[in-house]
Amino acid sequence: MAYHYSLRCRDRLSTAIIRLWILFILTLAASPSAFATVQASFDRTTVTLGETVRLLIEIDAQADDSGPNLQPLEQDFTILGRQVNTQLQLINGQPSAKTQWTIELEPKREGLLQIPSLVIGSEKTAPLSLLVQAPTGAAAKQPASDLFIEVQAEPLNPYVQAQINYTVRLFFALPLLEGSLSAPSPPNTMVERLGEDSTYDTQHNGQRYRVIERRYALFAQRSGALTIPQLNFEGRIADNNRRSLFSRGQRIKRSSDPITLEVRPRPATATGPYWLPGTAVSLQGTWSQQPPQFRVGEPITRTLQIVAQGLSKSQLPELTWPTFDWARLYPDQAVTENSIDGQWLVGRREQSIALVPTRAGRFTFPEVKLDWWDTQQDKSRTAVIPAMDIEVLPALNSEQPPVPVQPVLEQPSAQTEAGEGATGVFWPSAAMSLLLAWIATLFAWWRSNQNQRISEPVEQTPTYIPPTARAAKRAVKQACTDNNPAAAATALLAWASALWPNPPRHLGALATQLEPQTGSLVHALDRALYAPTTMPWEGQSLWQAVQRGLPLQRPKPKAQSPLAPLYPERNQS
Repeated sequence: MAYHYSLRCRDRLSTAIIRLWILFILTLAASPSAFATVQASFDRTTVTLGETVRLLIEIDAQADDSGPNLQPLEQDFTILGRQVNTQLQLINGQPSAKTQWTIELEPKREGLLQIPSLVIGSEKTAPLSLLVQAPTGAAAKQPASDLFIEVQAEPLNPYVQAQINYTVRLFFALPLLEGSLSAPSPPNTMVERLGEDSTYDTQHNGQRYRVIERRYALFAQRSGALTIPQLNFEGRIADNNRRSLFSRGQRIKRSSDPITLEVRPRPATATGPYWLPGTAVSLQGTWSQQPPQFRVGEPITRTLQIVAQGLSKSQLPELTWPTFDWARLYPDQAVTENSIDGQWLVGRREQSIALVPTRAGRFTFPEVKLDWWDTQQDKSRTAVIPAMDIEVLPALNSEQPPVPVQPVLEQPSAQTEAGEGATGVFWPSAAMSLLLAWIATLFAWWRSNQNQRISEPVEQTPTYIPPTARAAKRAVKQACTDNNPAAAATALLAWASALWPNPPRHLGALATQLEPQTGSLVHALDRALYAPTTMPWEGQSLWQAVQRGLPLQRPKPKAQSPLAPLYPERNQS
């Protein structure tokens, strides 16, 4: 009986799953373009006549078999092929679909070709444009060959340390079985790879080629003549004269032509202490609070970011912070990265500093300036963050240090039945008692001092906690509750600076001053801040470890190692 019941349950479950999938398919088929979003783009926006280009069309729905209407493309393009890919999935119990078409096109003429909107069901794509250039340079003059290399450098007279766009194209008419292509290595030049290889088809001198295109960013470090040596290719291509399945193809070697550039020095009209030749440089400033609020004893973080197009991250300078008599400053480690924006390398540098105001009032945060050289307009420019007037508010719940209570001698009551004779007897006795007590205290202090000279000193813990430390502790609690690693790091350093005479400058130094378990949590916070990619951070464990308070005195220094430290800065606190 139980066995038949299990079979019936399993059959019902299978039937329910089948019905769910049928409902999923019918839902998509009933409204293929409902709530659909369609997008169209080219894999390249500039091509040479004879090259092929891919048109990508994507819609957030399951489309019918007809697909987009490509008839408007036939006037300016030859349609070489079309592929379609459909993905079906369930997201939060809701059916979702995505369809993508890849259409390979060959332009029929030169010029700026306008691609009108293409219709997919009830949706339309946005108009596009494609620039088709005439064949020029070595590619147009290259004799017919099964494989050859073309190199191109722009500009031919760059400024020193400015980006040089170096493009390598490998043309092959027969299938490429294997091969390796050397990288550019000019002397006194920094080389950065720009993205991944791109492949396309083209035609030269009546012969069709497959092309592998590779791009580099070069930065000459010296002015004068610069020769980029030839690049070498070595590999195997298919041999049309051999039809054997076991043929390893034809071994082939090819080299490109060297290119000589004239690198210009820094112009005399360039201003500023740094030489930054780029196409676009911006300077941005943000606060950890928006809008920022300044209060005595409460830390707030100021972040400056340099974004430079046509410059590497290693070329960006370290910005200097002003000194204030109304606040303490705790700079953090800079974060740098490179990215690619089309044909340009984009360098970024981000610097943060924690400000802890020490007194209330109205002050000015000065402007920040960065001079750079515009290589497109060939003139000097300046990126500026304007000055900012701020008001620092008094501390909340500010507390004064406790005042020591002096012993008060009990005065004789007015209702004392004893007369003036009794009062005269009391004061000499009280004076003698105080004298004896003072001598006993002095002797006890002397004995305690002698014992301290023999035994190890014991660190005394002050009972007074500064208001700035209390405010920083509240900030640590709030940052850990919000799981905000940047705010937690700033508040922790501000907390330590309010307690320790020689505060640490970064989280690594702070971790060495704490217990091993607490120090490991601080190291984890440091890794979360400076990881290459964003990683989640949970602050409850850190708050539980530090909520009882940081030690008011730093631990004793460890024995010095006979070897020099690997990272001297991290050993400073």
